[in-house]
Formats: sequence, structure tokens, C-alpha cells
Amino acid sequence: MKSAKFNLIMPSSVDFPLLASSIFQERVKPGGVYDELSDLFSSMGPEAIANAEFGVDFFRQNFGDDFTSHFSYVDKDSEEFNANLFGEILGAAHGTCVGALGNHFIGGDADSVNDMKEIVKGTQSDHEFNAITLAGGVLYKVPDGDNIDRNRGTEARGAEGYIKKRSIDVVNAEHNGLNRRARHQTPPRVPNDSEISVGALYDPRLMLDYGGQVFNLDKAKLVQPNWCKMDDTLIVPWKNYLHLRQGTLIVANICIRMHILHPKNKKKPKRRVYQAIINYLKVVAISDIPVAYPPQPAVSRVNNALKIASGQSNAASVLRMIGASRSSSGSSVSKKVPKHTSWTGSIADNHPELDRDSDGFIDPEDMDVGGDEFAGDPADDQTKAAKRLKTINGYKIMNPRLIRKIMAHYNYLPNSISTSLFEERRKSGGIYDKLAEAFVGMGPNAIANAELDQDFFRFNFSEAWSSNYSFRGMDSKQYTANIFGEIVGQAHGTYTGAQGNHFIGNDPTKPKLLDDFTKTKCTIVIACPSFPTAAVSDLFYNQICTLSSIRDADKEEEDRAGTAVIPKDMVKALRGGGELDAITLTGPPLYTVIKKDKTSNNDNTFASPAKRNLKKRNFASTSNDHPSDPHNDILPDETASTTLAFPTGSGQQIFAGAEYDHRLMPDFGGPVFAMKKAKLIQPQWTDIRNDLIVPWKNYDLLRPGTLVVATVCFEVFVMSPKSASDSVRKIYHATITSLRVIAESDVIVAPPTPSVSNKKKMSAQPVASSAAASALASIDWCSTATSSSLSGSDHTLDGEDPPKEGIDVTTDGKRKKARKQ
Repeated sequence: MKSAKFNLIMPSSVDFPLLASSIFQERVKPGGVYDELSDLFSSMGPEAIANAEFGVDFFRQNFGDDFTSHFSYVDKDSEEFNANLFGEILGAAHGTCVGALGNHFIGGDADSVNDMKEIVKGTQSDHEFNAITLAGGVLYKVPDGDNIDRNRGTEARGAEGYIKKRSIDVVNAEHNGLNRRARHQTPPRVPNDSEISVGALYDPRLMLDYGGQVFNLDKAKLVQPNWCKMDDTLIVPWKNYLHLRQGTLIVANICIRMHILHPKNKKKPKRRVYQAIINYLKVVAISDIPVAYPPQPAVSRVNNALKIASGQSNAASVLRMIGASRSSSGSSVSKKVPKHTSWTGSIADNHPELDRDSDGFIDPEDMDVGGDEFAGDPADDQTKAAKRLKTINGYKIMNPRLIRKIMAHYNYLPNSISTSLFEERRKSGGIYDKLAEAFVGMGPNAIANAELDQDFFRFNFSEAWSSNYSFRGMDSKQYTANIFGEIVGQAHGTYTGAQGNHFIGNDPTKPKLLDDFTKTKCTIVIACPSFPTAAVSDLFYNQICTLSSIRDADKEEEDRAGTAVIPKDMVKALRGGGELDAITLTGPPLYTVIKKDKTSNNDNTFASPAKRNLKKRNFASTSNDHPSDPHNDILPDETASTTLAFPTGSGQQIFAGAEYDHRLMPDFGGPVFAMKKAKLIQPQWTDIRNDLIVPWKNYDLLRPGTLVVATVCFEVFVMSPKSASDSVRKIYHATITSLRVIAESDVIVAPPTPSVSNKKKMSAQPVASSAAASALASIDWCSTATSSSLSGSDHTLDGEDPPKEGIDVTTDGKRKKARKQ
């Protein structure tokens, strides 16, 4: 049974630059939690993982018999090595999984990408190692004495194991959808206080996100781990999302394991999986970052003291004492807060208006702005959670609605925000009805209705020597089809800025440059639209089925040939271990690319691998007075500036294929960009009024939550291995030939600065059309669109339109307003 998983990062005074709350700021004050952590861990010796040395304080040995390929680590006394560590919890986008699925992987080829899974990792592709992954114990367990049928549930995905399309009935779709989602189950029983203890077993349906096709549990029960809140009461698993939200500071006692997995296909490499397994965990500083959660069952709050198993090692015992020194030394902890909750003292003193439980503990739920508020009208500020936020003075941004929407921008997923703009879509005769009717009537011109090897076929349109291939239609021309979806946040793969999908390498101090000779493209990840009708939901699911069938057919061929392939598919799961529910669309080249002259010296600075031989820092040489900055500032040299002019009707005409100055992108600049002659290219992307979207307005007009339709073609790029031990790589692209916004979004975005504006109307120009593109063009989307204007300044953080004057831009991308003459 799968386990929960955390990703920790170095604690900071603020996890999001716009949300520097007093709760985070209190941590860095003298005598605060950071001082206590540093004093305690520096004096722990090898019981703190920061002070332990491999080969001196702990050693590797076989875990089990002598023939096993699993290893653990022991101390000098030949007992299992246990050590303590601390960190701040990261969000789900970085690998934290504390829901009903845990770290369960539902299938596909993505699991074969890496032959090593480490405990440490980088939170961003261009950073060194700066995060630690912790694995919990098993999330579910079959009670002793119960027998289970190992073959049960194999029919869930069909005999072939592939997902199958749904039939679409536009008229009765909503009724059929309700019947399909109906569940006649008795509600799970909530355990009382006396039943909650370490190792206790609960009904798995208590998990708020339990349900769906993935779950097929019969006798397995939910297991209570030894994870505690600040008052030493247990965190029940269905409250993980709340008490272990991102930004929470925790300490944990862990042991270390390493597993060698042998592949069934001997041509594939062995996999090494390293795990830091949690024996005991305690929250030492809460977070007030807003969280969104699924609708809850009617459960009572469990806040009374619960039974906790005693520690099994000296290291764990040390953790249980954290907080006692500050509470007993006469610190400024309020007398209303018990000594064992001294970690909450600074919060209690500064915010007495927050409710406390009968034992004095301030529950993070009192500061939550998620949950039911997401299901209602965000304009209503009279919720309990919103009132709590209004009374906290530490925020730089006071409006709780604004805070919630800013947090939603980067990690945005459909259904996470409900406003009147989203609700209008599903009304009778609205955009969802028009969308379903149009796509059902398109036939194979809509990817949801098309079938591989029936409506489109694999074909090599490139040179005969190339292994790359695409697909042709019944007319033997390149196959194009229409697709729709709602744009998700950047955390899930949407990149529409100046860098596109360019990968700069693992070392930010030596980035792989984006220059005149480097190709980069925008990527837009789409998911099923928010609050869809049953017909729209089924159509999007069928799109996933068609695209998945392309990879399924290739995999069958590879298995017959015994070829090891590492694929990068067009479809993916937005949540770790979830079902396939998103589609990655790839735009055309973002910039013109100059062919490299082999006789000239135009070498790029290529990326270096992440630094492996890391050396520990001398703790005594660091200062507690000045928090360390884990990232070094890279300051480019100042260079001569030139005036940057925006395209105008009198000078540079705006049309599909037009070329602009690459410095027009608002986030252009920094050490990655080394362009001189490359030009920014105008794609055939239009807004809801059918005006062209200039690339420097992508962040605004293609913000998360926007509903788009696109005409795409499919391309597969095959990369041959460089050595016999390497695998073939296949990259699947759904390449956008044209795109149109059919419903706008009012998700607040934080645009790159300085933002730019062009008031001139930019009309789309006619381009070569396919049957699929013509099918889209014939639909009058505007007849169901709302009349509200959602242009840049009304729904972005920059409150005013920028001036129309010129902008001076240095060649390294720095900007300043040009002085008026």
C-alpha cells in the first residue's frame, strides 16, 4: 500500500514574495523558532542528519537476508541509524502528496524515465539540490487475518489495459453524467477520541479526496501515522491537507533505505530508489498559506489529547523536547497558551483575536481561506476565514480575495475558483453547450471523434533518413484536428513567456544560453474546463483517449521489437499518481533561428550537471543576524541602450508571421538571453474578439482559466541513443497551427515587469486553412461570450495602463522609460 510523501526546502521568512505574513516573519526574530532550531540541531551531534557523516556515523548494510537487493543504514552499534532533520513543506507541484492517493503511480511510461530516484533534488530545473523528499509509512493496510484476492480489480481498465472513449449524447449528457456519478454508500464512521492512536486503522473513505476509478480498496484500512501537531496531538490523515499545508515548518526523525529494482525487460537499466522514511514527525511552526480542499464529510474536529506511542530512539526523544526550553525560560509566550504549545507563542501574542481550542491551541483551520469559500462567490468577504485574514496585519496585500487569487495563479487548476464568469459558461445556451454541439458535429475534424488508423495514419513527411514522423488524414495531407481545454498554471507546464520551454541546465551560474541559434517554443497545458457539463467532460476525456492511443500503438510495436524507449507524451496527469487528465500543446517557434556557421566561433555555454560532491558548511562561521540567501545574484554588465518601439500601424504592421524585436517580451533579460539578431514571431493566436494576441500579451490574454480551442497537428521526434547502454527517446508534440480564446478568465495574474501595452487593434490575417481550421472558423463563439472587458490592467496586479512613451532597453534586457525631449 502506498505512502504519503513530503518535499522539504530550507525554511524562509516568506514562501511567496507577495505574501510576507507576520507568521513567517516571527520565525526569524531573535529567540524565535529559527534560533531554537539552530541551537538544538547544532548541539545534537550525529543524531542530527546535518552533523552525521556517512562511513563515520552510519554505514550501509543489507536489509533482510544476504541475497536481498534492499539496503538500510546502521550506526556504530549495528542498530538502524535514526537521525533528525527539519524543513519547510513545499506544495504539491514539487512532489508533496498527502492525499488519498499518496505517492501511488497509476501507470504509463513516465515511471521509466529515470534509473535513479534520490532523496535530494532541485525544486527547479535550473537549480542545484535544495529540497529533501521524505516518505511516510504505508498509507493503507489490510488488517491481520484478512485474506485478499490478488486478481481482484484487474478488469477495471479493460482487458487491454487502455482507456476507452465515452459515448456522447448532447441532449441527455447531463442526466447520464449524474447517473454515472451517483454513489449509494453509507457514510464512513468518524472515530472518537479514544480510538485515535498511532497505528489505528480507519475507513479509507474518510480521506476527503477518496473516490474515482483509481481506488479499488476492499479490506484495506487507513493507517494513523505518528505525526503530531504543535500540541503533541495526532494529525489524523484526513486533516493532512490542513495541518501539513505548504509553508509549514516541521521536524522529523527518519531512517534511510535504498532499494534496487530489477526490470522485467533485461535491456532496461536497474533502478535505485533512495528513501528517507519518517518514524516520527512534529509541526513546529504553522503556515497561513491558503489551501483549497475537496468537500468534506460531516466529521467532528479532533483536538483533544490523543494517545501517542513512545519514541523508539534517542534521536526521536530529542525532537519531542523541542519548544520546552523557550516556554520555561520566561519568554513572551502568552499565559493563555500552554507550555507544550510554545511554538505558537509569537502568533498568540500578536494575534489574540484568533480562536483557540479549549486547551489553548491555535488551529490552522482558523486561518484557512480554502474549502467552501471556493465553492461560493468570492465577492462574499463575510466568511469566518476571510474575517480572520483581515485582522492579520502582517500581509503586504490585505484583501483576502486577492491573496487567494494570487496563490491560484501559479498553481491554477480547473474548478479551484468559482466566479460569475466561470458560472456563465455552463448556463443553458452558454459556451459549454455551443462547444459540445460544435465538436460533436465536427466528426473526425475534432480529435475527440477521431480514431487512429481509421481517420488518421502514421506517415513520414520528412526526409527518408529521418526517424521522425507525423500523421496524414484520409486525403493524404498532414492530419490536423481541433481540440479544446482550459489553460492551467505555470506549475503544471504552461510557458508563454520570453524563455518559452528553453531548458537552461542544472547550474544557474552557467546557464545554457538562449541565443540566435537556439530554438524555443511556448507550451500551453490544457485540462477539462471548470465546472463542465457532462457532454463537455466526456468530450475532453475522449480527446485524452485519442491522444493516448498514439503512444499506446507505439508501445505495442516497441514491446514486440524489444526496444527500450523513454517517451515524453502529449498527455499527462496533473496530480502525482492521478489519472491522465491534461494535454500539452506546443506552439510554433517563438523566435527566428539563424543557422549556425560551422566555420565561425559561435559556441554556447552548455549546462553543467548538478554539483554532486557537496561539502558541508561550517556552522560556526555563519551569522544568525543575517539570513543566508541560497541563490547568488547574477548581475549582468551594463551596456549601451537603444530605444525600443512597439509595432504601429504606420511603421510595423501586425499580422500572423510578423517579426518583432525580441526585447518586447516583458520578461526578457538576464544571463540566459544572448540574442542579437533573432526576431520574435507572431503566431496565429487570437483573443475572444478574433484579434491577434501579440506575444508580449500572452501572460494576460492566455492567463490560467482561459478556455481555448485550437487546431493542431501531431509530430513525433525520435532521438537515437548515443551509446548502446542508452535508450531511444520519443517526444510527442501536439503542435498548434492556430488558436482562439472562446471564454476569458478573471484569475488574477502577476505579470512580468515592466508590463507593456499596445492599444492598437490587431486583426487576424487570413492564413492557409485546413478542414479542421475551417470547421472552427465557421462557429460564432462571440454569440455566447460575455461582454465584459478583461484586458490587462483590470485583472492584473499592475493597476494602471503603462504610458505610451518609448522604452529604453539595454541589450542585456534591462528597461527604463525614455526621457521626453
